[in-house]
Amino acid sequence: MPGSPLHARDSRRSRAHPALGTPQAPAWSGGPPLRPPMNWADRVGEIAIGLLVTLMFTGAFAVLGSPRGAIGLSALSASTAWSLICGVMYWRGLCLRRGWQQRFQRDLQQSADDRGFVDGLSEELPASLVKSLSPAELARLRAQLPDLAPPTTSGLDVVGAVQTFVVVFCGTFPVALPLWWIADASLALGVTHAATVVLLFVAGLFLGRRSSSGRAAVLGCALAGLGALLAALCRLLQGW
Repeated sequence: MPGSPLHARDSRRSRAHPALGTPQAPAWSGGPPLRPPMNWADRVGEIAIGLLVTLMFTGAFAVLGSPRGAIGLSALSASTAWSLICGVMYWRGLCLRRGWQQRFQRDLQQSADDRGFVDGLSEELPASLVKSLSPAELARLRAQLPDLAPPTTSGLDVVGAVQTFVVVFCGTFPVALPLWWIADASLALGVTHAATVVLLFVAGLFLGRRSSSGRAAVLGCALAGLGALLAALCRLLQGW
């Protein structure tokens, strides 16, 4: 009954882990395939790595004495390739997770007795949470298993992969635009590297604030320092 202690306890359990949701659509059931929301911490981390990759590519081509257009094309190639890798890995991660969900559901369905069912839950859920379930709740969960459809992939997975590609590309490629806009190759490369260092600092601040350490400025300075070191190394090798 809503408002009763039992109802409150069930609500807390539902929030504690998706596998103990409402009887109509548990998260580990098949149900309609849903794409998880965008994880911005992951995307910003990928953008930071992409910025470093772009900086290394532009620096390497500059050291080789390539013209400004070739350096710009190297930045475009690096940004596109890294963004494509991120999109493919996002889609692959969804496939692996659904495969885990299918195996988890199959193992629970094939459990011979209540003990095997509880052991299967304990392998993936906190043991204390599983032990807190009453026999009636365990019986209810087990009774639902035969009616659950296995998780399947959908077009939303591809949409999420494309979104990941676009977000990472838009976060890494714009730093190379000065290579097309500024005629002086040395000045254009300097502006590109400076913009990369600034964006690395911003990315570090964002990731630091999302982490439990609370040292956003330290992470921001670390990423910016790494970018500045690579840029300085590029300038040094150009001088040779």
